[in-house]
Amino acid sequence: MSNGSADNALTLESILRPLGDRASAELTQALVDLRLDEAAQRRYEELATKNTEATLADNEREELAEFVALNRFVSTLKAEAILAQRRHAA
Repeated sequence: MSNGSADNALTLESILRPLGDRASAELTQALVDLRLDEAAQRRYEELATKNTEATLADNEREELAEFVALNRFVSTLKAEAILAQRRHAA
């Protein structure tokens, strides 16, 4: 991960952490439960398979990159929600 990506992740966490401290239990659980819908999950798996097989077209490579970026964002969001749940439980 480049410094730019690490800096962005730290910035995202610094934005999300205060939100998690104020979020309701229902909201934090909803964030933890976030998932792709079935069609998007299938498309992601298709692109990932093509990537493994080195058969992605350029537009598919861009689409996969968007999935990866979204996954990073959602993963950070979920992690902050889990931390908020733990802080509220303590």
